[in-house]
Amino acid sequence: LFAVNDDGSRFRQLVERVSYRVTTDRAQELLPWNTFLHTGVGLQESEHVLVVKPLTLGEKKVDYLTLQRVNTLNGHYEQIDSPTHSVKWLFDSKGDLRIAVTEDEPHGALLYRDPSSNKWETLQEFDSYTGQGIDPLFLDGNGKLYVETRHGGDKSGVYVYDLAIRKLSDKPLLVADLFDINATPVTRGNKLLGF
Repeated sequence: LFAVNDDGSRFRQLVERVSYRVTTDRAQELLPWNTFLHTGVGLQESEHVLVVKPLTLGEKKVDYLTLQRVNTLNGHYEQIDSPTHSVKWLFDSKGDLRIAVTEDEPHGALLYRDPSSNKWETLQEFDSYTGQGIDPLFLDGNGKLYVETRHGGDKSGVYVYDLAIRKLSDKPLLVADLFDINATPVTRGNKLLGF
């Protein structure tokens, strides 16, 4: 993982690579080779990026993922507190972690950290082997969580989870009769523009 300004200046390596390391003008401590860029949507208005590092690498399973915020200007990082066995995360418009999905096979859960208490609570549990899981896509500024799930059917669709009443909508926002939906949210700030 590397960082560079949009004008090409301040090129720096952030993560070690097993057989390849770029030398810059000053020595720095690099993150270990098994650190990967987080692909989810987060606050994208700063010099920080989110990375994921597995603490357990096995032949059949990667587990105990840690989520870190890395400053691309100086390489300093901080660990972000999240539930054990988290595999997916969503942040609010302020950059605070609010949603996590955990998987400890075969058990999965969707969790929410309420801003008023800052404590994690389970919104929904699922069996990760049956395909009836729930995949968070986007958290808007009005307490609506957009998720992808089968919701008891055989085709996945996009549903709205109302965090105020802790309930998944009965009807999908987006669904197709013949195939699963694989939606990517199009956003601006904390507003959903479409999929």
